[in-house]
Parts: sequence; C-alpha cells; structure tokens
Amino acid sequence: AAQRIALEHLAAGRAIGIFPEGTRSRTGVLREPKVGVALLAMRSGAPLLPVGISGSGKIFPGRSRWPHRTSVDIRIGKPFRLPHQPTGRLDREALTEGTNRIMREIAALLPEWQQGPYRPGPIESMNEHSRST
Repeated sequence: AAQRIALEHLAAGRAIGIFPEGTRSRTGVLREPKVGVALLAMRSGAPLLPVGISGSGKIFPGRSRWPHRTSVDIRIGKPFRLPHQPTGRLDREALTEGTNRIMREIAALLPEWQQGPYRPGPIESMNEHSRST
C-alpha cells in the first residue's frame, strides 16, 4: 500500500522524502539501503534530489530524552534520474545498481567518515585520473 500511495503522489507531481536505509544510523555512517527507493524512482521516472545530513545524531545523543542544541549540516546535491521503466519486471540487478547510484550520490555530500561502503575507493580514483589525462 505504501508503494502505491508513493507512486500516486509522484504521478501527481508531488515530492516525497525517503531515507534509503529505512532507519537511522546510530553511528552516522551510511548503512545498507533497501531497494524500494530505486524501485519508486524507476517506476515513476521522477527526479531524485540527493541530500546528505551530518550531525543530526548529536540532537538526541545516546538515550537522551531531550534534544540538545547542536549544528546540523545539510547538503543538497544535483538532481538526477534513474532509467525509467514504468511497466514490466525490474530485475534485482537493475534495482541494486539504481540503489547503489543513489547511495553514491548521497555519500558524495557527506564527510568521508560517514560514507561507509560508498566512499570512493582506489579503483574509482584511478579511473577518474586516467580520464583526466
């Protein structure tokens, strides 16, 4: 039901906010995402706007019941789209590839320590270097 409602909102031109991991990270480091956000993006054709949030874990540190005053850094990336596939079966590989693209876009907006498994590695860095020479 939630997916259907989300698709209806997107079809009507409304924006929805989704945290791909489905939960908060206690450490602030990106965790393994669910594929639902990629599924919605591919079914709807809606643009994605990546947002990186850093420092929000300090608002309720540990088991605190009361919020603490702190700074939160919110960085907004450039919109992008995943391949639009309104009908038919979306295979696991396409969903995983789309989800990983989303997470890499978010990770690029975060401090290195928060990027987790989406931090650019030496192979990506070498590929970027070889393209620029």
